[in-house]
Amino acid sequence: MLSLMDDIYCRIRSEEAEKLRRLIRRLKVAKFYESLSKGCWEFGVQERVIIKNDELLEIKLSRRDKEVLIRFHKTLKVLLDDYVKFINTLRENNLHRGVYITTGEFDRDIIDRYYVLTGYGYRVILEDGMSFGRKQIGWKGKARDILVYKKFKLARYIP
Repeated sequence: MLSLMDDIYCRIRSEEAEKLRRLIRRLKVAKFYESLSKGCWEFGVQERVIIKNDELLEIKLSRRDKEVLIRFHKTLKVLLDDYVKFINTLRENNLHRGVYITTGEFDRDIIDRYYVLTGYGYRVILEDGMSFGRKQIGWKGKARDILVYKKFKLARYIP
């Protein structure tokens, strides 16, 4: 979800934001999974893949008593049905925390009805392509840094 800080970033660094947007859209699910697996190994987190294909990765991470469900969705726009399926997967696995990362953006219905759809007791972080990318490179970084280092900063999502 595009926050105020992401909006300011897009206005100040418009050229870099456009490069970042193109780079994030080309991101492969396998590369994201590889980076997430390395992070899990470093932090001693157990992972269980629920769904993995060319456009979608759904993985359950657990460490001690903390658990989180991460969904990485490679699409231009996340529709309401996709988000409802994610919430149902959270409930089926008896999880209360989730992270939904997409390379595109979220449908306006999801943002407007977030609390109604998510429900009481569930915490879901929505990351669209721009906010995910900006958190990877920071305020002063370059979009090409994602390709050079070939590792994502995913520690904030690991329990």
